[in-house]
Amino acid sequence: MFHRCTSGRAPFLGRRALYCRHGATLVRTGALQSGFEVPGPNSTVSFQPVHVTIVGGGAAGLTAAFFAAEHGASVTVLERTREAGKKILMSGGSRCNILPLEVDLQTDYFSESSASAVRAVFASWNLDLCKAWLEDPYWGVGLDLQLEEETKKYFPTSNSAREVRDRLVAACVARGVVFKYNASVEGLQLLLPEKMDADAAVPQEAVAPQEAVAPVVFGAAAAAAVPPLAPTMSNEAVAATASGGRLGGSAGGGGGHSSGVGLASERARDPSGEGEVVAACHTTGDGAAGPADPRVTNDGGGGAAATPRRSKKARGPRASDDPSTPSVTAGAVVGPEDVGTAAGSRWICRLRDGSEHVTDKLIIATGGLSFPAVGTDGTGHRLMRVLGHTLHEPYPALTPLTGAHPAGEQLAGLSMYGIELSVQVPGTRKAKVSERTSLLFTHRGYSGPAVLDLSHYAVKALTRVSAASPQPLVMSPRSGGGAVLAAVATGGGGSRYFEMGLPSIRVNWTQEPAAVWDERIRAGGSAFVTTLLQRHGLRERLAEALVSELGLGGRRVCDVKKTERAALVSALTSYELPYHGHEGYKKAEVTGGGVRMEELNCATMESKLLPNLFLCGEVVDVFGRIGGFNFYWAWLSGRLAGIGAAQGGLRPKTKRAAAARRGAAATAAPTAAAVTAAMPSPGSAASPTATSSAAAA
Repeated sequence: MFHRCTSGRAPFLGRRALYCRHGATLVRTGALQSGFEVPGPNSTVSFQPVHVTIVGGGAAGLTAAFFAAEHGASVTVLERTREAGKKILMSGGSRCNILPLEVDLQTDYFSESSASAVRAVFASWNLDLCKAWLEDPYWGVGLDLQLEEETKKYFPTSNSAREVRDRLVAACVARGVVFKYNASVEGLQLLLPEKMDADAAVPQEAVAPQEAVAPVVFGAAAAAAVPPLAPTMSNEAVAATASGGRLGGSAGGGGGHSSGVGLASERARDPSGEGEVVAACHTTGDGAAGPADPRVTNDGGGGAAATPRRSKKARGPRASDDPSTPSVTAGAVVGPEDVGTAAGSRWICRLRDGSEHVTDKLIIATGGLSFPAVGTDGTGHRLMRVLGHTLHEPYPALTPLTGAHPAGEQLAGLSMYGIELSVQVPGTRKAKVSERTSLLFTHRGYSGPAVLDLSHYAVKALTRVSAASPQPLVMSPRSGGGAVLAAVATGGGGSRYFEMGLPSIRVNWTQEPAAVWDERIRAGGSAFVTTLLQRHGLRERLAEALVSELGLGGRRVCDVKKTERAALVSALTSYELPYHGHEGYKKAEVTGGGVRMEELNCATMESKLLPNLFLCGEVVDVFGRIGGFNFYWAWLSGRLAGIGAAQGGLRPKTKRAAAARRGAAATAAPTAAAVTAAMPSPGSAASPTATSSAAAA
């Protein structure tokens, strides 16, 4: 039996005990998988560690590898480039702002998914424990961190992002993690365990009938309208998506294998109509389906997938939630009686060089689409979409905006500090204010910490507007004072963007209220307007551009009229930045959108649609503002995914106990019925004895 356990730094490592003693042997608790029995004196249980594969060696992937290995798993990282953590090297101007000092979920993180799901994930690991993990030289990464008081961010004392990356990789290698570089995953295939019931087994040659393969179609009714395809794969190569999963993308006409692809799925009706078999095929980058096996062809056709009905909370169904949903088993025709066989499923990763990598658990940490030069091209998003997950449409976040400068002037290179930037979304009453106070005029528009913090509101709206209307947005700069003065007189400045359903971004150049500026201008004086603005904090080039836009160039303060004064005060305290686009993923620091949190188990980051599939990092619909918040999300989600893949969550013993109780209850039910049937009738001679025994018990 098990005896006393030693915990060490268990809180930030995420388990109740690191080691348990069985007799004289010290056994890693992480090696005890949820399906294993508790070992006894005569136990023959094998403690073969689960094999976890992480696709992507970024911040989230390295964290997942660390914690999966720390919890007893055999871990492999498949990195598509020649080195891991390339994006880490670029962060914070190569200094790596590794953590924020404090976090407010309502203002620091953004997601279109369920707020309660996001809160549940963040509740699993607070900042203090995360920082302790990063600093601890034995149990963690071993970094020396220092706080930058002005920005409230933690940096490594060395100010070297390379040290952060190298120590993360070294910590993983020390725990037995194997790295495979230049290993680009281009396809995924789910292998479900073969049916063990010999009576229900189907011969290998009957797995995928030629006459009724249905591309991306569920159910018997939909399969009847699909044209036939050539023979599909063998019994050993049959792939599957989890039952109940929604398949996305198209399954249209042919096309070979190409880079950056996902998988489409095809269900084949059994001739008897008793069940379904699912085969997988590669898709091209634009979603067109091609065969996963050279013997599989696609003659075109196809259509949209029929979507299983969701609950009001839009939570995707699990394979085990609905007993009536047919499960899929490699090499067998399956039906409702096969539900639950997905527990032993495995994944095949098909690499660009044609090789295959088989694993027990798969963690997708491929990142988003930002900075594609470092290998983040959206492969994870495409794979998840085609495998059935619902995505909030990805878009570039924390990216500069493009637009004209005041009065059409070229102010590139000019920086403003101590500004207040706010954004108001149409239909809302209160504007959101940036936590950062710096703005930079670029050659094409606007950047800087304040702009990056709020630009995603405009980018998301622009992305959806452009999807609905292919015509480009054109916003001409305001030149001359007539239009500006008229707008001020009729509505306090108004917003040209609300009319198009876009957010309005406004800047207060000095953070001073309108009453202060109004009083200054009312005081009059012989100074020129530009001189007054420079005297109170505006840079010369900006002051001249604003005055020129209002038509006040060469005017003295004492000559400014009432309407002109109102327009000037508005331009100084609530100037609407003219934008018409953004710099896209090449300049974006992170990707917005992604897989919905409602489709993930918040305790393990495991997919609710596909077994043994975990997600973390940018591929999930959560991102933070600049300042170390996205690193915190990477550490947090990567840890949950790694522990979830290795041992089934932060409290695997509780889950095993619950499963054991359910199994015991299921076994006891027929036994109790048999005992009741064997009891004598009330009129028999043995009845009093039985009654007395029951009373005594």
